[in-house]
Amino acid sequence: MSISRGGVAHGRVLPRVGFTRGRYTLLCALQDHGRFGRLRLDPGADNALEGGWGFVRLTPLSDGRTLITYGLLFGLGPGLPHAFFEGHIRRAALGYPRRLAHAAS
Repeated sequence: MSISRGGVAHGRVLPRVGFTRGRYTLLCALQDHGRFGRLRLDPGADNALEGGWGFVRLTPLSDGRTLITYGLLFGLGPGLPHAFFEGHIRRAALGYPRRLAHAAS
């Protein structure tokens, strides 16, 4: 992941399921001192996904913890290869809070 001077993070994701590998590039525009980010699929990149966008918000709590809120929407497009990745992408998106909590502990 790289971050431009304009505060836009650019990251390439290459998920692997069995012998098949997907690919997509995300852009994340950071705001509010890095506590809010808008995600979107980079339209100029070679992406296996048809489209996608989302957000992530970090809200500091008074007890020192941080509330993380996020949402993702993605379009896989038609075809069997996309159906193959759908469950993997869903599990990865829903497993994000668990992985983040594990990394923070």
